[in-house]
Amino acid sequence: MGILREYIEKQAKKKKKTSAEWFAGMLASLSECRFTTHVGKFTDPDSKIYFYCNKDDNCSGYVITGNVDVELDFAVSANFITPALFLLQILEDGETLLKHIQEKDENIKAEFAELGINTLAPLYQAVEGINKVERSQKSEFHLRQVYFPVGDGYHLLTVLPASGLLLTARRRVDRINGYSRLCHDSKSSEYGKSCSRIFDMVSINFGSGKPQNISAGIQSYYGEAYLLESLPPVLGNKGVHLTKYNFLEENVSYKDYIATFQRLHKLFKQDRKNQQIREAIKNRIKDVIDVVMVSCYQIREQKAGWSDDECCKNLPVFQKIWLDEAYRDKRESESWREEVGRYFARWFIYKYKKIIKGERVSFGEEEFRYLKWKMIKILEEEVRYNS
Repeated sequence: MGILREYIEKQAKKKKKTSAEWFAGMLASLSECRFTTHVGKFTDPDSKIYFYCNKDDNCSGYVITGNVDVELDFAVSANFITPALFLLQILEDGETLLKHIQEKDENIKAEFAELGINTLAPLYQAVEGINKVERSQKSEFHLRQVYFPVGDGYHLLTVLPASGLLLTARRRVDRINGYSRLCHDSKSSEYGKSCSRIFDMVSINFGSGKPQNISAGIQSYYGEAYLLESLPPVLGNKGVHLTKYNFLEENVSYKDYIATFQRLHKLFKQDRKNQQIREAIKNRIKDVIDVVMVSCYQIREQKAGWSDDECCKNLPVFQKIWLDEAYRDKRESESWREEVGRYFARWFIYKYKKIIKGERVSFGEEEFRYLKWKMIKILEEEVRYNS
């Protein structure tokens, strides 16, 4: 059952109506909805100000509401919020029902037909008839004012939050973090895949226990939106440790790869060994190599010839070629890449055993050759790119 059909049946059941009856009643209320992009109630619940900002196709180069493609919100009384929430439903593709209707998407017709709703012409007509909030010519005392200098005088401006930006940010963050959870869930088909995650957010709530009094958009997220951190990164002054004996042991941080080895082990223990699992295993191995190469590039940024210092006399030659820019010309040869490949494969297997301990699976000659080949391939690609 699709999201749309499930939603309509659930709402109809609450009202003790058939799906077609509920749909007809919802259509009758659509005329009470108005499109809006800015809602004064986000600043003060007593505000009566709504504003609609037209999209500017001629992008000015500034990051402003008119230049971005975001969700529309609805200014609507709490008594008529049902049709607005219906149009803001997120379907399987991550887009709202409103967008599908505006594009006259044929794919949604089948779900409506299963509910006995055989024509969508009245719905298309009702959506096209939704008005935009008229531009307000003045502010009000509930909203904060900003004195903006213009020539010898000033304009008194009101700053309104763009509800569409808040709602779109919330939806995209939920999608990114939701996929991340699936990638870490061993029961999910997405388990083990590469993913991203957004941290250090702040949740902000609107409308207290009655977010429907703010706007339909914020009601669809139960009154909660996210504020993303907009602070510059904190950069430490810690210098790079130059390798003296063993690069992988001295310079590649344990905390940067332990979680990847743990995820890799879970993939090894999976009962099913289909193509999807095999690709996930290869991706985790690539993740470990990426961690290694990041440390490698950090050392290469140091002054060329650093490995000729007396303190680095015990560093193997193949590691000097790999890490020191003074030996860059020697990276064209294959012998050092062979040595790095063997070196990485031995280190990888050793770290896996050390992290997983007794539960580990056994690595054979075939696995050793693959790890070696994978590292050599990365180094060969690097040499071709830099040549």
